[in-house]
Amino acid sequence: MPDILQIGTGLMELAGGIANAEDKMKLSQAAMALNELASENKRLMDENASLRIELDRRKDLEYVGGCYYLTGKDGEMIGALCPGCYKESGFIYLLGKANGGARCSVCGKTYYGAKPAVGGYRQMVI
Repeated sequence: MPDILQIGTGLMELAGGIANAEDKMKLSQAAMALNELASENKRLMDENASLRIELDRRKDLEYVGGCYYLTGKDGEMIGALCPGCYKESGFIYLLGKANGGARCSVCGKTYYGAKPAVGGYRQMVI
């Protein structure tokens, strides 16, 4: 696939060699439109990459008893994540121990009945 920016630059150079002002203007407008499309294409590609990362991250989440849990490679549930922070910012913060539940160190909310992170896992952003 040819580089859109190079094509746009080539069109601008071609416009410089055209004597007819009307044709030169049309070619310049086409080059500008092509550059705008290239910018939009770049934005969409970046957004697509970001959404793919989010989708991959969600594959490691399991919804159990009203809470999302991060699962390890062997399927072990590592711990609950803060649903409030996840919903608001998209970041995954594992919940730490609290009396009768699990607590988020970022927003401070305690979720009773949720199981905090196990083993050597600490609160973290993934």
